[in-house]
Amino acid sequence: MINRNYIKFHLGDKMVNCHIDAVHAQAPNSDQYTGEIVEAVINEIDCSGIISIISRTVMDINRPRDNRNAPAVDEYRNAIRQIIMSKEILGLDSKLLKNYLHLAIHGMRNDRGTDFEIGTRFGNSCSQEIEFWFIEELKQLSTNLGVNSKFPGDRSKSVHRNGDPNGNYDGYGIKFNTIQIEINRTWRKTKQNELVDFFKKIIGDFDGDFN
Repeated sequence: MINRNYIKFHLGDKMVNCHIDAVHAQAPNSDQYTGEIVEAVINEIDCSGIISIISRTVMDINRPRDNRNAPAVDEYRNAIRQIIMSKEILGLDSKLLKNYLHLAIHGMRNDRGTDFEIGTRFGNSCSQEIEFWFIEELKQLSTNLGVNSKFPGDRSKSVHRNGDPNGNYDGYGIKFNTIQIEINRTWRKTKQNELVDFFKKIIGDFDGDFN
């Protein structure tokens, strides 16, 4: 892992066009167990990944860039840039030449009524084809899930695809696909092995299915 001030990240296998992250992994007010799940995936398959080492109560990476969180958001965006550059999949226009998957792992309370909530900003952060594929795969774990309902994803999720003019951040184009996965507490606490195996399979299958 490469350690920075607000995050730690791993470049991973350059042939795997994906990264997984947990930006609310640090207490207080953390999404408990998300950091452990992401780190296990990184370690077991050498996947690229990012884990926060600062609490959202200090700087929230999962929000639009502003004066308060700019140092952490900029560091996070730079890590994504380093990961993508290491894979050598950017064109001369700095847009992705291959489909790329960003799995954003979050936690929700059990009282939300579902095991999982999937968010793609109503299709603004991910292609419909990849979103549908992911949902069908997830149904092998549980059919008790919601899509773009309780947690559609913060609008900061779409800037990696579409850019952020306020942050001098162009984005990587329509081949950048972010899927936010909110996981209830029971699954995060008691079914970590199943979750890690699922994300490993998704990451392993992605390039063969979409590149």
